[in-house]
Amino acid sequence: MSQTGDNNKANYKITGNGNTYTSVVSGNGNDVMVTCGTNAGACTGVIIDQTITGSSNKLVETIAGSAINSKTKIVGNLNDLAYTLTSSNGKLDVDIAGDSNVMRHTQTGAAGVSGHDLKVVLTGSLNQVTTTQAGTIDTTVNIKINGGSNIINVTTNN
Repeated sequence: MSQTGDNNKANYKITGNGNTYTSVVSGNGNDVMVTCGTNAGACTGVIIDQTITGSSNKLVETIAGSAINSKTKIVGNLNDLAYTLTSSNGKLDVDIAGDSNVMRHTQTGAAGVSGHDLKVVLTGSLNQVTTTQAGTIDTTVNIKINGGSNIINVTTNN
């Protein structure tokens, strides 16, 4: 964990075995909050790797389950991200280059052997991306955005 700049905030609550958390935050006014395990269970095997560069960025992650992997990289300003990953073996990889983007990602359900998998590569500003991956089978969602003012909603379920 490394933070550079003014008015950065962080709140971490990680429970379980084998967890890895790496975060680099640079800029002003960044908010980062990560909750790993809950009363329902620990987040054993979770790897979270975040990079936030810029100012006024906000990231909220809630993770529960086992072997869940989350990776986020943000270069830009005023991006607002919130993840709820409560499915076993879920994977999330988000890469943002732009400003004022809003992302909401949820992974729930037992999924299959490999788990739910989401990859978002976003280059642009003023985009809204909402994904919900649920159910008892593995789902894979790949989103690549190059441009601005897009609204994307993806729901997978069985």
